[in-house]
Amino acid sequence: DTLSDVTFSPLTVGAVELPNRIALAPVKTALGGRDGRASRRHVEHYRRRAAGGAGAGCADSGGDSGGATSAGAR
Repeated sequence: DTLSDVTFSPLTVGAVELPNRIALAPVKTALGGRDGRASRRHVEHYRRRAAGGAGAGCADSGGDSGGATSAGAR
């Protein structure tokens, strides 16, 4: 098997069968609401990634926690 054969082959994890072994890591998108709930934009962001072929994905927390900026300071 080549690496691409393995990468694009299905994988069963418990009772879930993933179509491939490509996983989307959680990334801070700040698309969710301030209450931490997913917004329509947040759901659409992950829907587009799933449509692109990722076999699995981990969503970020969604809301703007008011924490540090990308530069590391407020």
